[in-house]
Amino acid sequence: MREMTVDLRTGIVRILKPNGETSGTGFVVTDDGLIVTCAHVVEAAGAGSGDSVHIVFHAIGEERGARMKLARWRNPDAEDVAILRPERSLPEGVTSLLLGSSGGTSSYPFKTFGFLDASPEEGIWGDGHILEATKMQGMQVLQLSSPQITPGFSVLSSFSGSRRRTQAQSPIPWLCLFKPLVL
Repeated sequence: MREMTVDLRTGIVRILKPNGETSGTGFVVTDDGLIVTCAHVVEAAGAGSGDSVHIVFHAIGEERGARMKLARWRNPDAEDVAILRPERSLPEGVTSLLLGSSGGTSSYPFKTFGFLDASPEEGIWGDGHILEATKMQGMQVLQLSSPQITPGFSVLSSFSGSRRRTQAQSPIPWLCLFKPLVL
């Protein structure tokens, strides 16, 4: 198994509700600042496709606005992906995280990060490993295993995709989409 040596904190974004509370997590994925998150996170922030939300760059604590990119919205009931574009260029100390392929990642380790109720501003880390690719409701997904993953975590790993919510009482294992994102 490969160890991840990238400082993932530099690409983490906290997405805010209108009252300033945390709605969820996003990740900077391009050098010009595109941010990937889940559509349900944007909706929980009171926004939708084409709207603006406020974000905080986790590594430096700077708050900014970000507008939804209209062509990059996948409904929460489907792929659950939203892509945001900050209103200004990335600040010093913020870097993009690389997206990659999910092919051949069975047994690979991953890290998770989320702004849970217990730590809504600082966030909490977790880890686990990728089990296998499978299908869920007709979509290709990756099945993950982790003792830490609970609602509120988002997956950071060497594949492109977004955390997928499940209806099960026990949130483990989680399923993650791995349909390629074209940016």
